[in-house]
Amino acid sequence: MRGKVVIAGIGHTEFGKLSGRSTVSMNVEAIRHALADAGIEKEQVDGLFVKFPTSSFEMMYGQKLAEAIGIMPRIGGV
Repeated sequence: MRGKVVIAGIGHTEFGKLSGRSTVSMNVEAIRHALADAGIEKEQVDGLFVKFPTSSFEMMYGQKLAEAIGIMPRIGGV
């Protein structure tokens, strides 16, 4: 897969007004579902591109998610 772009899995969480859940926790859950769907381990992830939450702007959101799931992607963005 080197040198190619691959979207290998998909995951989602409940959505709507979810009191008591942070956007980071919901995204971590979705990422874990996507990794499971793709059949890969988090160590195989080279890049992480995310959209910051529409409910509230958060600086460095992609980095927060990478840290929360325990990866150090080579590339990333918001």
